[in-house]
Amino acid sequence: MSWDFRMVALVPARAGSKRVPGKNTKLLAGIPLLTYAIRNAQDSGVFRRIFVCSDDPGAWALAADAGVDVIGRDTVGHDQADIVWVRAALAVAGRPEAFAILRVTSPF
Repeated sequence: MSWDFRMVALVPARAGSKRVPGKNTKLLAGIPLLTYAIRNAQDSGVFRRIFVCSDDPGAWALAADAGVDVIGRDTVGHDQADIVWVRAALAVAGRPEAFAILRVTSPF
């Protein structure tokens, strides 16, 4: 199924987790958590484009391997509000009609 409007997926993958270092590239059943989020977005048929928003070169490599777009971002602390990176990402994404945030920490 495919939607007729321009909907994009934004997958935040900020490096620097204090509780789970390297969280985005940690393996679950042999697959990086970030890859689950990307594959689920691809398999959904909902998104025109998928963007991984990250300051982590490891996440950039996984995104490139999966054939999705990367939006590089500056390294920030864990307390930055989502609206800050979402605004920056949407400016790069070409102002889609709708977007969804897909969290790496919710792979299913």
